[in-house]
Amino acid sequence: MRRRRKRRAALRGSAEIGFTILSISLSLVAVFIPLFLMPGIVGRLFREFAVAVTATILVSVIVSLTLAPMLAARLLPATKATPHRSWFYRVSERGFDALQAGSGRLLDIALRHRMVMLTLFAASVLATGLVFMRIPKGFFPQQNTGLILGTIQTSPETSFAEMTRLSLRIATLVQDDPDVATVGLSLGSAAGLTENQGRIFVSLKPRDARNASASAIIRRLAPRLAAVPGARSYLQAVQDLTVGGRLASTQYQYTLQDANPAELDGRSPCRPSRAGPRRRPGRSP
Repeated sequence: MRRRRKRRAALRGSAEIGFTILSISLSLVAVFIPLFLMPGIVGRLFREFAVAVTATILVSVIVSLTLAPMLAARLLPATKATPHRSWFYRVSERGFDALQAGSGRLLDIALRHRMVMLTLFAASVLATGLVFMRIPKGFFPQQNTGLILGTIQTSPETSFAEMTRLSLRIATLVQDDPDVATVGLSLGSAAGLTENQGRIFVSLKPRDARNASASAIIRRLAPRLAAVPGARSYLQAVQDLTVGGRLASTQYQYTLQDANPAELDGRSPCRPSRAGPRRRPGRSP
């Protein structure tokens, strides 16, 4: 008889909270639906996360409506009129009661000063918007690995000897920076480039021996390298995690591809002239 009562109580309790659990769980699942449909690299990164969270929510719903009530009916003992409470329960309950009383007093103070609280709310929303606009944003955070990779570009008619002279001058300017440890150069076909291109590899000093990050050093070197006539230098901080397998002069690049060259010419921001040669279907800034 007692077991039957426990079973009826468990079924009645699960029926009372069933709609609430279903509505909340379906709302949580709906939040992750855009991640299932998101294309590109971002979608691939977050799809497994969305699947894991959604499966966890669904399993939690099933357990909450079936297994948990039945376990409660089987395992929980009957409640006495004056149950004996342990010392830990009594101490923690006093703490919860004090917390509830304190929050009630704070709520009363807030309700007595409604205009002040409304002003603080508006100020916090405005400050949040200002901070959001000022903080740096990006898909991956910029790492300070201590390595800088650069590309040196000169005009196509530059000879290899002139290219060597300009590259050594750029390497000297980079080496003169107080936070740079070593500089390496690779020119022409040895680096898989043409004769008017080169690679520069910069190794920075340890973090405790320098005062600036790799990005700050790049910004500091940019005006010095731009003053070298006849050569353009592009520097970027080496990252452990990169998207895409192509090595380019800049950290960010985009590619335009199309099977129809006429449509590609119309979409490309750099349209070829009718008399001149046609550009390649892909380009990276």
